[in-house]
Amino acid sequence: MTTDLVTVAPETSFGEVKSLFDKNDFHHLLVVNEEKELVGIISLEDLWKTAYHVSFVTTGQNFSNDWYNNYQVKQMMTNDPMTIDPEDTLGLAADIFKANKFRALPVVDGNELVGIVTPYDLMQYAFNDVSISK
Repeated sequence: MTTDLVTVAPETSFGEVKSLFDKNDFHHLLVVNEEKELVGIISLEDLWKTAYHVSFVTTGQNFSNDWYNNYQVKQMMTNDPMTIDPEDTLGLAADIFKANKFRALPVVDGNELVGIVTPYDLMQYAFNDVSISK
């Protein structure tokens, strides 16, 4: 699980989110409210799908720039994403990934966001575990 989290508010602009994805090596951003409770998730794929859609509905540089700076995360995020608890097993996470084709699962302890698990985390754990047992 990754615990060094970058989060955004629902009101964060498309431009700010794009900048975060450009500057960091992650594919998902967790969206939290003022109480720091998880309210959504946005993936890099969600961002690009939104940009692709907008390319068909916008005309003119000024309109596009205005949209880029004012379109908010809450308009493109997945609301109330499925989560797991810190005590849940890796097998459960893997089953959820496989059954739902998810690529990220926020980890929540009560109402507190404590991390995120991705298939990459599971692979890293599996390969580290194998190398330790040699």
